[in-house]
Parts: sequence; C-alpha cells; structure tokens
Amino acid sequence: ANLLFGPVTEQAVAEFPDAHAELAQRFGFGAGPLAVLGGSHGSAVAQEVAIARPDVVAAVLVSPLAQLRAIVGVNERRFGMTYPWNAAAERVADRMDYVARAAETAERAPAVRILVGADDDADGVRAPAAALRDALAERFADAGRVDLVTVPGMEHALADADERPLPVAAEV
Repeated sequence: ANLLFGPVTEQAVAEFPDAHAELAQRFGFGAGPLAVLGGSHGSAVAQEVAIARPDVVAAVLVSPLAQLRAIVGVNERRFGMTYPWNAAAERVADRMDYVARAAETAERAPAVRILVGADDDADGVRAPAAALRDALAERFADAGRVDLVTVPGMEHALADADERPLPVAAEV
C-alpha cells in the first residue's frame, strides 16, 4: 500500500499543469499568482506543486500528510497490522517527509496554512503537522507566513462514507 502513495502523488503532480490549464480556460482566469489546496493525501500533491512552481504564493494543507511514515503508522494501528518496510518503500517515505523537506518549500516561501482536526490522530497527523509548521517557520524569513489552525470537533475526514460533507467542513 505504501508504494502507492509515491506513484499516485507523482501522477497527480504530473497531471497538474494540464488540469490547471483546462480550469483556466473553462473559468477564464489567466496567468498570475496561484494558491493550492490539498487534504490528506492531496496535501502531498499541493506541497509538491508548491515546491515545483514559482507561481504558487499560498498553500492550504488540510489534515496533511506531513510525514508518510506517521500516516502509515495510523493505518497500522487502525487495521491492526505492521507494514513490511523495504528499501523502495523507505525511499518513498523519505520523499514524502515534508518536514525534512521544509527547506525546499522555504525556497519559494509561499504562505502556508495548515488545518488539523482536534479529533484527528495525534501521532499521525497533528504532531507531524505541528512539526511541519515549526520547520517551515524556522526557515521562512517571515515566520508569520506559516500557521497551524486546529478545528474543534474535526476528525480526519470532511465527508461521511456516502461523500456527504460533515458539518465541520463548513468551518474549513
């Protein structure tokens, strides 16, 4: 399962320019500053795009994947199993450790808002999100461009199993 995180993220990042161009054409916006938003695994895509594109001036990361190893740990606890790490999986996890890669994000210094749920997993999401905020703030010339907001009553998901938005989604 872990190895899927890398290829899925890479494919989404590769598709971003065409998707952005199509949306720009459809909705009539031109070139200019860009803000990206991603939730959970999608936050990895938002972070990769923010690292790669000079036109990204802001990123919003909701229930972020800040460190893949921590997310795998959540799933290990949730499903009562141990992930069989191997060298390839370790490379993916290294690539998807955005706390360790904070200097790359800081090169372009987009404003970053990180949103976590007060009821989300402490070890898998909340602590890594705080570490990401700290690592970015430490590297940004203006630490005020990075913040962490904890949303009361929010778990990880913003929708139920039938994809209906949960009430807390309106706060995000």
